[in-house]
Amino acid sequence: MSTKPILQTPVMSREVSARIYRDLQRPTPPAPKKAALLRRAVRVYQAANAKHQSGLVGAR
Repeated sequence: MSTKPILQTPVMSREVSARIYRDLQRPTPPAPKKAALLRRAVRVYQAANAKHQSGLVGAR
């Protein structure tokens, strides 16, 4: 896990942010499920950033 705060990492693709936004729009799930959703969102986000930093993702 990187020590950088999430908001300072470079890019998040539109479809990823849309998916996270949709997850957040749903009626709130019970807390453990919500935590899992957040952790998944963070993982997806970090994976996207790792790809971005290794240059696999073209500049937008």
